[in-house]
Amino acid sequence: MIIIVDKVFYPTTLETINNKNNHTYFKKEEEHDNGVVARRLMSTAANYFNFENQVGYDIWFHRNGMPDWHQDRDEQTFFNTGQSHFPICSIVFYPHVKELVGGELIFKNNMRITPVSNRLVMFGPGLEHKVTPIQSGERVSMNINSWNYDIEVATEFN
Repeated sequence: MIIIVDKVFYPTTLETINNKNNHTYFKKEEEHDNGVVARRLMSTAANYFNFENQVGYDIWFHRNGMPDWHQDRDEQTFFNTGQSHFPICSIVFYPHVKELVGGELIFKNNMRITPVSNRLVMFGPGLEHKVTPIQSGERVSMNINSWNYDIEVATEFN
């Protein structure tokens, strides 16, 4: 399942997003710079995915995306055990897109999603996806994976 919602926030809210490039795990109700925005995005996702057992979420930002096919998963567990554990859902939110050529989010079923400022994309666990190369312009994505257990953030993402 892939869901797209446009115009999620008022423009003034977009200006408050702190889009630093770190990758951090937060407990469900933990306060942080982007907590209000993250909770609103997860609240929207909860209309489509079961968040009843959510314990926490990890959040990070991309400017260029990941050009290789991948699945959002608990990377530290995969690194340690070789087992794939998937989040409740994956959330990609675009707080800033400007004059973009390329940078589309594509899935193995050939669905292509063009980044647009204030666009929210939510998809189910285990879906393979990647981002096409950016030829010009600007693209920032806020990425959230919601978990029903505590995870460790993989060291290669810090």
